[in-house]
Amino acid sequence: MKRPTDPKTETVAAIRTVARVTAVLDLLAESASPMRLTDVARELDLPPASAHSLLHRLVQLGYVEPDVSQRRYQIGSALVRLAVRITDRLGVERIARPFIEDLARRTREDVYLATPQRDGITYTAKVEGSESLRLNIRLGVLRPLHSTSVGKLYLAMLPDDELEPRLCALTLDKRTTATITQASDLRRAIDEIRAQGYALSEQETVEGICAIAIPITDAHDRFVAALSISVPVRRFYERRAEFVAEGIATANAISDSLGSPRLAKPSVA
Repeated sequence: MKRPTDPKTETVAAIRTVARVTAVLDLLAESASPMRLTDVARELDLPPASAHSLLHRLVQLGYVEPDVSQRRYQIGSALVRLAVRITDRLGVERIARPFIEDLARRTREDVYLATPQRDGITYTAKVEGSESLRLNIRLGVLRPLHSTSVGKLYLAMLPDDELEPRLCALTLDKRTTATITQASDLRRAIDEIRAQGYALSEQETVEGICAIAIPITDAHDRFVAALSISVPVRRFYERRAEFVAEGIATANAISDSLGSPRLAKPSVA
């Protein structure tokens, strides 16, 4: 006669299995290259038979893909598709929020999230730093494309066949003595942004204020947002390298959370 199973025992076993599955997926996701069964078992302190059973089931579900010739395992396409659906459902702002809050806390400066629109780019979220500028910048309003860091980044992220018509239609009005007012100068600035991977605005929209903007890309490698830090000119030049490095690291972390496949991330020049 078969003994009745203990519900508590079944629950504990199920939780342990879920924990092991999660650990396997986390390990493969963090690995720079496919891993051997023995490596997975060793890293997770699992019996080889248990590791093989978990990997076999995950392969059946498509969450893990085997490299038969090398006898190694890597994250599968089904898991990538699931990650894309989750990030699309959550939205960029919700995913980016804890990152920009942490950046504002660490730099003590105002941090913005900007979202590209058909006609330009708008700020959609703001986190004030402890040394906040208290600038009256409204969310949801299109930002000038030729003078703001997010605006110039937006232009730089456009494909060439869309960029030229947009440049021809721009009115390069002078907002400060530093504003770019010549199309040739703006084209050179765009080339520089594309080369270095981020955009700067140095007192070009508001006197005494500088800003940096870095692109955020999603699982489809689309430009879906920009991270921006606004800083008074004195503090900007004193800590410019820090702001650039911190901004790039945070934007890259958000892109990674969105499943971005982009390998060539911007770096500090």
